[in-house]
Amino acid sequence: MSRRDAQRPGLENRWWVDTSEQKSFRTRSKPAAPVGERLFRAGADFNQAEAPAQLADINKRLIDECAAAEGEWAYAATLPAVVAGQLSARVKRQIQLPPKARGIILDCGYSLRVLVTGQPPGQCILEFRIGPDPSFDCWIEGEWVREETFRNTDEAFRKARLYIRRYFG
Repeated sequence: MSRRDAQRPGLENRWWVDTSEQKSFRTRSKPAAPVGERLFRAGADFNQAEAPAQLADINKRLIDECAAAEGEWAYAATLPAVVAGQLSARVKRQIQLPPKARGIILDCGYSLRVLVTGQPPGQCILEFRIGPDPSFDCWIEGEWVREETFRNTDEAFRKARLYIRRYFG
């Protein structure tokens, strides 16, 4: 071995390389994440394919419980803090119910869900979300057939009139 090779750094003569025996480290169990674990446990058995059917069932139950008369609007709130007020009045002004249709304004606290159904109640359900991230969903005989998102509330009201004409003629 030449003198030059002896001076060349190798694993043996590098001060930062630990060449001692490997120490065994005790592995500690990590504490459970308080929120994340519950979230994943709650969604563990969630069946995405059944979600639209369950939501349609919820809408049918709301229609039955609110019992709006033909041509009338019913109002329900899911939380004590309501958002309705002027927005609820605007819904009634902007979305005209066709003959024999009924509407439900569901105040969710941060937005309104507007359900419109015809005869028989629940056979065709149009759902408009008015507020942040407005959207539209349509169920016919319990089957989810259409979804759309809107840029703003004005577009949601404009499209609501079109969809009501399309589905309730």
